Amino acid sequence: MTTSETLPPYTADDLLIDTVPPPTDPAVIGPGAGRFRLWIPERIRFGETDMLGHVNNAVYARWLELGRTRLFDLCGLATRYDQDAPTVMVQAELRIGYKAELRYPGLVMIATGVQRIGRSSIAIPQALYAGGVLIADSDSICVAIDRDSRRPAEVPADLRRALERYATREPAAG
Repeated sequence: MTTSETLPPYTADDLLIDTVPPPTDPAVIGPGAGRFRLWIPERIRFGETDMLGHVNNAVYARWLELGRTRLFDLCGLATRYDQDAPTVMVQAELRIGYKAELRYPGLVMIATGVQRIGRSSIAIPQALYAGGVLIADSDSICVAIDRDSRRPAEVPADLRRALERYATREPAAG
């Protein structure tokens, strides 16, 4: 391939390589799992542990970023970056609640949803599960900005429609 050739654009199916369907029995995953629609399994790597033998706190933020990135990719945002679209997303807030220790080896499930879509912002709840235990929960706010001015911009209608597919479900009253 010469430098003047470009690769064909990828499709949404290309992005599903590491995405799994929502669990049929969320109780097996852990408490609150039924509200999420996007699930990504991620292997816990030895290099992600610290000298205490548990997964370093900074790794949780990376896993959560993986979930948000996959959400935006599946909603077509990645193509916006490729095409120099006028509106892009930036993260404005991130809160992580650490609930349980996690150790190597194992598998963590990254759960991601969309709680609210405002004029220029999106509220994204997330959770990390392993072995039927809620390891961490998270809330973040992402903001649409104009690429040139770097000021808040309206969430584009096509992105809004795509994000609505991942709206979180309210837990059943009980």
